[in-house]
Amino acid sequence: MTWIYETPWWLPAALALVGIVVLWAAKDRREKKLIYTGGGLVALAGIIALVSYLLESDRECVERQTKETIQAIANRQWPPLDSLLHDDIAIGALRGRQAVIQTARFAVEAADLRSVRVTSVATRQNTAGYASQVQIYADFRNGNAISNWDFKWEKTPGGWRLREAIFLGGPGIPESEIDHYLRPR
Repeated sequence: MTWIYETPWWLPAALALVGIVVLWAAKDRREKKLIYTGGGLVALAGIIALVSYLLESDRECVERQTKETIQAIANRQWPPLDSLLHDDIAIGALRGRQAVIQTARFAVEAADLRSVRVTSVATRQNTAGYASQVQIYADFRNGNAISNWDFKWEKTPGGWRLREAIFLGGPGIPESEIDHYLRPR
């Protein structure tokens, strides 16, 4: 089923190429069946590519929302962040959506976060939903840092929501420093 949502680029390209070759061969022979077959293959390739482009798979949705979550924090946009978090989200010792948002506000202001860039996202399916390992480059008043996180997403009636975020470390970032920011306020 994922081939419908996440079609590899080579599948429609190969279908279109075969269709064009069949059309090319059929034009000299003027065989209607070959012309229809070639045209059908090219049309099928176009439909597969269009459907894959227009439909978003769960993995693609989680990956997009991972980036949106990080950008919402970086841009200090708390209502969009609220809509991406699960009611029972857990980050370190923090539990609950409001505690996480309140602590995120404190951490962003205390560290004087200037900009954030997601450098990589790898999303995989697990038994509870999806997990995204994300690497974040952040620029602060006193320097910059790279941190790695594991975001665990859960499907709810309202869509995919971030259920848990686990700090995986980063070069030069002691876990105790992150723990300082991830305490309930």
